[in-house]
Amino acid sequence: MNTDVFTEKALELAVRGKLIKESKSGVQSGSNAPKKEKEKGGDIGSDYEPASMIVEQIRDERQRMLSEGTLRMKNIKVNTVIFKGEDGLYYEKAQGSVKCVQEEIPYGLPEGWEWCRLGSLFRTITGSTPPTGDAKLYGGEYPFYKPSDLDKGFDVGSSAETVTEEGFEQGHTAPPDSVLVTCIGTVGKTGYIRKRGIFNQQINAILPNRMISPEYTYFSMCADYMQKQIKANSSSATMPILNKTKFDNLLFILPPLNMQKEIADKLKKIIAASEKIRGEKEELELLIAKTKEKVLDMAVKGKLVPKNSGDEPAEALLDRIQRERKSEKRGKRSGGDNSYYPKLDEKPFEIPCSWEFVRLRQIGTIIGGGTPKTSVSEYWNGDISWITPSDLGIMKNSAVNIITKGERSITEKGLNSSTARIVPKGSVLYSCRAPIGYAAISGSHLATSQGIKAFVPCLDIASEYIYFCLKAFTENIAKNASGASFKEISAAKLGDIVIPLPPKNEQVRISAKIKDIFTALDKI
Repeated sequence: MNTDVFTEKALELAVRGKLIKESKSGVQSGSNAPKKEKEKGGDIGSDYEPASMIVEQIRDERQRMLSEGTLRMKNIKVNTVIFKGEDGLYYEKAQGSVKCVQEEIPYGLPEGWEWCRLGSLFRTITGSTPPTGDAKLYGGEYPFYKPSDLDKGFDVGSSAETVTEEGFEQGHTAPPDSVLVTCIGTVGKTGYIRKRGIFNQQINAILPNRMISPEYTYFSMCADYMQKQIKANSSSATMPILNKTKFDNLLFILPPLNMQKEIADKLKKIIAASEKIRGEKEELELLIAKTKEKVLDMAVKGKLVPKNSGDEPAEALLDRIQRERKSEKRGKRSGGDNSYYPKLDEKPFEIPCSWEFVRLRQIGTIIGGGTPKTSVSEYWNGDISWITPSDLGIMKNSAVNIITKGERSITEKGLNSSTARIVPKGSVLYSCRAPIGYAAISGSHLATSQGIKAFVPCLDIASEYIYFCLKAFTENIAKNASGASFKEISAAKLGDIVIPLPPKNEQVRISAKIKDIFTALDKI
């Protein structure tokens, strides 16, 4: 289960009125639910009013504050009303003029709900930064919110940086229950603050309105319909910016107050459940990873599959490989030769008597890679697949990763101009730097960059078994790496790695068993 997608879907259903049971004009479900109307003395922002009455009350409240001088006209950037006409289309009234805004409205809403401009409901302000060169302004008890602090989402209770009282007085204040939205850089990141503080100029604050649930406001700003608006209205420059005018003109969905509260309560429960699932999923993924490690450990110690007395012992397999290598025409090979290798005395751990410890170079050839000059166009976009560690890193972690092509390809000229070589199908590709440990089996003839070493197995050596061995011993392999800027394992050191070698048929049985177990674990 993808908990992020689950939460996003819940948010979108919520603001469309599909997460809770709809009741006409926002009246709570149940025959005993009281009805309060403005004409009959209903409270401002009454739980049982349709959203249109909340909009009207906000307009009345603003007018009263303007008359009293507690609010200035410059603080009201948007003062419009969106309504549905008799023709079923949406219109917007502003300063006596009316225009059709049907094209802006993405979908219809339940009865009693309203589309509004954000700035017509809330006072919004842009943050600022106190002079950074003045040390006495910083390090106090007041939060100084920045975009990174909003990663906490619904529970922004503190900030990484703080300011003194003097610094606080020089900033723009956001009280508790304000909703902060990043409008420069990573636009749309939203946080709900629990403590009064100031915030920087990358953030716009939606100050709480006593007639609207602040928790609903937060969830609405996180919903997909709002996030799409934010991104669509941001500049397309290198640094995305949503200016204050466009921010105030964003379309906001306003349900009746009782539904706002019900939506917020339900979403809190859903998100809490989602977070619990996420935590349990992470624990399960860790358990699965440890189980896979244990399976590999059992496999390379001969404890995963039963023995078969009829299997040819590994010693006879090694002798045959040595004879075949001696009979081959001697020729220089990267990481391999035709020399006779004596039986290893070192035994890192106990293995079955039919097994042998060998160095990797005893049972195959290790081929390095290379990169043609990127400035020469005729070296690139050819017919030869060219694999890099990043190609291995982005592969789906299936039981066995099979790769046939990477992001780029090279030409025959590119191959011949570099140290890259053709790697045959069935070779085990292993990233030896940046980072060490990505692995796959080549599903076709291909070439690799210098960040990958390819192991070409001798006859009767199962590629899949070597693949799993390298996976099992990656931690030990990395310990043999060297380098200043980044660690790398050379072809020679990789060839010296000691691995346990089972009889030929047992290699196949072990590989099949690992794949069965890994496939079952991945289905979880």
